[in-house]
Amino acid sequence: MRILVSAALIVCAPFASLAQAQKPFLPAGTKETDGLKSATLRRAPTGSRDRPQFLSVTVLPDHGMDIFQITADLPGQGETQLLASPSLSEAARKINQADAVPWSYASYGFGAAILLPWASRISGAVSPVDNTLLVDWRGRQLKLRANSSGKYAVHGLIEQAHVENLQTTTKAGTQSITGILHAGDFGGHWLSSTDVRFTIALGKDSLDVKVEAMNVGTQSEPIAVGWHPYFALPGHDRARARLYVAAQRYAETIPSDGLTTGVLLETKDSSFDFLNAQGSPLPYVSMNVNFSGLNRKGCVARLIDATSNYGLCIRAVSPAIHTVQVYSPKDASFVAIEPQFNFPDPLGKEWGGMETGLETLAPSLTAVWHVRLELFTPQRTSK
Repeated sequence: MRILVSAALIVCAPFASLAQAQKPFLPAGTKETDGLKSATLRRAPTGSRDRPQFLSVTVLPDHGMDIFQITADLPGQGETQLLASPSLSEAARKINQADAVPWSYASYGFGAAILLPWASRISGAVSPVDNTLLVDWRGRQLKLRANSSGKYAVHGLIEQAHVENLQTTTKAGTQSITGILHAGDFGGHWLSSTDVRFTIALGKDSLDVKVEAMNVGTQSEPIAVGWHPYFALPGHDRARARLYVAAQRYAETIPSDGLTTGVLLETKDSSFDFLNAQGSPLPYVSMNVNFSGLNRKGCVARLIDATSNYGLCIRAVSPAIHTVQVYSPKDASFVAIEPQFNFPDPLGKEWGGMETGLETLAPSLTAVWHVRLELFTPQRTSK
């Protein structure tokens, strides 16, 4: 584990005081569908229509500021949904049904959920009495909910968190929405108190998603941030999809349960070699792989849908983003490309003390996770 360095860390006033300095308001695009609140930023297409451009982004403030949908104007296609998500009504039904199930995580199954205070899964000693697991962090115990297969804690603790102080701004052709989550100790599962600020900025050529987690408590705490976006293949032809991942290594896993072995293997010339700049075909079998050794100078990943003549570049702006998880079930018309701080099971003994991206956040310090999406037309790029 490492202390955060300046590139990923900010010292600032608590987010509460920053939010109170401005009068909060609900964005004009806020609505409620079958009890599910959403907020939408939207822009009209401008300039030449022969290049793709972003049109809208919809978030769910009562579900940890999950990004529910992103749309873009694609040449020859018109307005196109870029995330694999149901309708808002269907999403509300799924979430309402899941609310009856303890520790459910229904909204992790579509859209683009933000993961905090860790990404991926954590393993530990499971209690059969209350379906929790215990894990050690620097001699202190974390008690987490075993919400996957009854033996893992997955995807963090903000799936049902209510984000407050929603505000929208427009500047230089970019619309932004911000919100504050006073997460505290994440329902008694964490070691300090955390405030989180979310900023989502919609422009013609880029979509920025930024998460700032500040320790407002009195003790140091572990922290990691990730994202779980289900990027759609608009052409619905998986055979014509191509993937590029700028990674030197991938984490070996145990086939029976998907847990990591603690061994990092070279991607080059392996079955998970996606280093071809033009992208490589998706495998015909399901994949759920953690990539590391990232080259962050350009796109850490690119997804190309040749059928729709559509390309998406994912940039890891924050230096603290150490891995990218790629999940794509067999025959699925989406690819989840997940930039995150940490390796899978970051507190697991299999890593043998290796730094696993779960940062140590001291009081008054802020960890920053920032990812940028950019659109391109595949035949126009050779980089």
